[in-house]
Amino acid sequence: MLKKLFIMLAMVSVIGGFSVTGFAETPPESKEVVTCPVTGERVADPSKAPKSEYKGKTYYFCCPACKPKFDAEPEKYLKKSK
Repeated sequence: MLKKLFIMLAMVSVIGGFSVTGFAETPPESKEVVTCPVTGERVADPSKAPKSEYKGKTYYFCCPACKPKFDAEPEKYLKKSK
């Protein structure tokens, strides 16, 4: 019984693109890696990420919590990210 369950999980994992521990992350097909100016982390999917405009440039964030931090003090985060 346990062996059948394990085999079913493995099949679903392979077919559905999932891992046993969670969803498999597939990086977006992009020529440029976009990073969050607040955390420095990679932005997984810029098309779905929160964003802000500052001095004519668009900045993308890894999560919704980073956007208001950046909006309040953009220069602080731009200096940090350089």
